[in-house]
Amino acid sequence: MHTRSAGPLFNEVGAARYENAFIGGPHGQLASLEWILSTLSSSSITGANCLDIGSGSGRPVCSTLAAAGHRVLGVDVSEAMVAFASEHVPLATFTRADIRDFKVEENQKYDVVTSYFGLIAEISQQEILETLKKIGHEMLKPGGIFVWATVPVDVNLEEIMWMGKPVVVSNLAKDAAVEAVRDVAGLQIVNVVEEKFKPEKAVEAGICAEEDVWVEDHLYIWARKSA
Repeated sequence: MHTRSAGPLFNEVGAARYENAFIGGPHGQLASLEWILSTLSSSSITGANCLDIGSGSGRPVCSTLAAAGHRVLGVDVSEAMVAFASEHVPLATFTRADIRDFKVEENQKYDVVTSYFGLIAEISQQEILETLKKIGHEMLKPGGIFVWATVPVDVNLEEIMWMGKPVVVSNLAKDAAVEAVRDVAGLQIVNVVEEKFKPEKAVEAGICAEEDVWVEDHLYIWARKSA
């Protein structure tokens, strides 16, 4: 069994197949996007600077934010995902980058930072915490919005099978994840949403066999930086 690093793994899966597997999006993702847009609107913020970490195919996150008139940058470690997103979501900008090495200048701070399951593969728990700290203290503007979606399980650099493919992952349990956003990133928790999701369409999309798909626990943390 050959464990794939995150970039080659998602190159192999393919952006179109990945998108088809999650078409319609988990409800928690769509609800958080609605919250982001309504919060920006109620704050009279137009043309917000948005960063999506692990942007994948670019849909629905980057496409939704860009369609609302905001400036969106999506970063991903997969060349295939970046190429697909650049073609299919022309209103946003995409680049291949590892968020651990991503530099933010003072004049490039963001009104919105999102990461939907982008801090899981090929990253340690310590690196997750360091990234959250960077998001809260370096990336977000005062009053900025952060949404983090993850699978709330306490694992560190553990090899698992994901849709029939071996990959090394890390996650934080629910309480630790909420605590990290509050105490490490220094953000105010607005909402914590839990749901179960089964990517049943992954089989139809040709990514894996039926026995390789199971119900996942999803955790969505909505947060804001103090103004």
